[in-house]
Amino acid sequence: MRWKQKIKVKHLFTEEEDYESVQASMNAVADVLSAYHFPKHIINNCRSLPEKYALAAANSIIDDMYDFADRAGIWVG
Repeated sequence: MRWKQKIKVKHLFTEEEDYESVQASMNAVADVLSAYHFPKHIINNCRSLPEKYALAAANSIIDDMYDFADRAGIWVG
């Protein structure tokens, strides 16, 4: 596949599992995604993780991000 765009977000992921660290990481990811015009619902979900299960929610959102990127021809690294 020939990629239309390439973006980098993996360096923004955290290995920490506490809510504050995960939310800060996802806010940084949302900043990048918004610059590349990803769907609003993915960006909004990044910015509003539920505190009780933030890590699980973040992983689900990241899956959605990759699914959209694949469909749109965007390489995410």
